[in-house]
Amino acid sequence: MKNNTKLGFTLVELLVVIAIMGVLASISFVALNTVRDKANDAHRISELTQMRKALEIYYQAHGYYPQFSTPSWGTSKPFDDWEIARNWGDIIDTLHGEGIFLETAELDNSGYNMAVQDPLYDPTSHANSYQYMPSGDHADPTPDSKPQNFRIRVKLENLNNPILDNSYDGPFFYYDEDHEGSYNNQLNSCTSDLGYWCIGPPENFETFVSGKPVIYLYPTEKTAVSVEVNTKKITESIPDYNGGWNVTAYPDGTIENSVDGQTYPYLFWEGPSYKPRVDRTKGFVIATNQVESFLAEKLGAQGLKAKEYDEFIEFWAPRMKNKDYVYVYFMPQVDYDKLIPMDISPQPDTVIRTYMLFKSLDEPIDVAPQKLSAPERIGFTVVEWGGDLKELK
Repeated sequence: MKNNTKLGFTLVELLVVIAIMGVLASISFVALNTVRDKANDAHRISELTQMRKALEIYYQAHGYYPQFSTPSWGTSKPFDDWEIARNWGDIIDTLHGEGIFLETAELDNSGYNMAVQDPLYDPTSHANSYQYMPSGDHADPTPDSKPQNFRIRVKLENLNNPILDNSYDGPFFYYDEDHEGSYNNQLNSCTSDLGYWCIGPPENFETFVSGKPVIYLYPTEKTAVSVEVNTKKITESIPDYNGGWNVTAYPDGTIENSVDGQTYPYLFWEGPSYKPRVDRTKGFVIATNQVESFLAEKLGAQGLKAKEYDEFIEFWAPRMKNKDYVYVYFMPQVDYDKLIPMDISPQPDTVIRTYMLFKSLDEPIDVAPQKLSAPERIGFTVVEWGGDLKELK
């Protein structure tokens, strides 16, 4: 009797087995790469987080962040091009010179910084994949200014990493916003969609610049008044600020400066401050052809009189018409008082402070209308209005 039992695989069966093995191998390879990417990104995130802590320690000791002493190419170029990204190894050396070490940092027996070796560099490259960019006073960019801000950057492999949601999204170079188009490539980017993770000082990552805040004084009788504005720096003022204003104020709003004897309708100042809190779920979206009437209505709802909001509109309305629509957010006074405290003596009975932030839009967006209110103007009344010169991102 003939035995017909098969002792091997047919060619078709072998091909099927090989195909299945190939698919499994591909799945395993993809899974392995995903795990490796996540591990590399975790390493990068840990490095940047530690670096931010180290930089804050440096700041506590000096009152500013580490900076360049001179441009890497000398001083022949203008300052606009001077503030460049500092390599990771350089800033590690600077911190080591101050006795500040990352947990992963090492020194060899001679004391030489081993930043050229892992784990201080990107796990997939020995190049300077991490970068540190200090920024001096945005409003007074001179080589001697002491950095009050910084950005540190790395490119992540996993573009879906949720930490990218908390990244600064915009230019890496601090002065890009003043020189649009100068650094508009991804080599100088913090764009999270491209995987760049950028972080900076807590609560002080992006400086914003107050645009023409003006302060009106309305005492009930002729009164000597001192006013101090507590911001990072006052770069322009009328009359000259000189650490504060000492003036004589009259009930009709006239202000006489004690230094030069001249009279002014209000006190004017500009300068950089810290990043404001903005609840982007609230505010107003309007067509730009309605800006004037909108501002008159909403500023009046916050307690400003016609003379005051007319001067606001004259300054701000032209700046709000870059596109067809504009998103407007009025900072709650309680937030503004915390962000930029103002000391006035004698203490006023009523203080009204309104501060506007805005963003130009191609299309309208949905937001919940802000609830605005105005205190009753009684006794010695102080009114201030202003806004952010830079649009919201």
